[in-house]
Amino acid sequence: MRGVLIWFLAPAMGGLYLFTLAGMLAPYAPSFDLINHFRLHMLEASIGLLVLIAWARARILTWLAAALIVLNGALAAPAFLNAASGEETGGASLKIVLANIQGHGGRDADIADFLAREDPDLVIMLEADPVAEPMLTSLGERYPHRIGCIDNHHCRMVLLSKLELKEPRAAARTENGPPYIAAGMAAGGQSFTFVGVHLARPFDGPRNRQDMDALTGLLKRMSGPLVVAGDFNATPWSWRLYRMQAASGLERHRTLGATWPNIKPLFAQLLIDQVLVSPGISVLDAYSGPGIGSDHLPSVTRIALPPGH
Repeated sequence: MRGVLIWFLAPAMGGLYLFTLAGMLAPYAPSFDLINHFRLHMLEASIGLLVLIAWARARILTWLAAALIVLNGALAAPAFLNAASGEETGGASLKIVLANIQGHGGRDADIADFLAREDPDLVIMLEADPVAEPMLTSLGERYPHRIGCIDNHHCRMVLLSKLELKEPRAAARTENGPPYIAAGMAAGGQSFTFVGVHLARPFDGPRNRQDMDALTGLLKRMSGPLVVAGDFNATPWSWRLYRMQAASGLERHRTLGATWPNIKPLFAQLLIDQVLVSPGISVLDAYSGPGIGSDHLPSVTRIALPPGH
């Protein structure tokens, strides 16, 4: 029995080594970054292999499996080490809901109920088409300020806000960059700029990298504190996301959890919806909400701004 098991485990470990090492090529071949999104899954698979190989008493394979755990652990560690810690700043606290509502299947009531329970200050919705207009209109009393582009197939976003929007703008996808919404606002005497964005799918590595570069350039041209929320189609283990953070100076606080795919019989596996903030802005809490009919779970983030002047 043990001998037969080894015949299956050895090729499995070889394949896992191949994928592990291939992810390290992401800086040179953007498509390989797709593998990095599953870094924790590969670490878990490595641990499972070690247990089975140890039971099969294959000494050499046991050492190789242990080395694979160390390698995947080392590659996963930076995402945890680079995550900023959250603490009260003495400034205003705001709650943000980020929701990709693609395929929400007419469950407008579920979305409205979720927002009523969470009562966020800002709501950024992605993949919002004209069908969602009645729901958005019904939320107008709670969120009197709005900017969106739901009628543009190359944009499909809307920002709802309790805070007054200053110089709001919405931009559709271009050949060189992603769609985004940007607006200045202030709370507790502290001004900041909010940016909502939707990057290309992870299966299109070169396009996603191009979007990351375009977004980085956009953010560098903005002054003052930033809060960036969107579907990055990238997990904390993505080389592209790490590169974008390093270039923009933005911080990521959430590492664990998942927002996609929320499709039965599957359950969410990957954290691809991100909220990034400028240094000085703290993330006090971040978690995924319940299913609202989309293939994404909504993301809830509570931030603390620096003290106002």
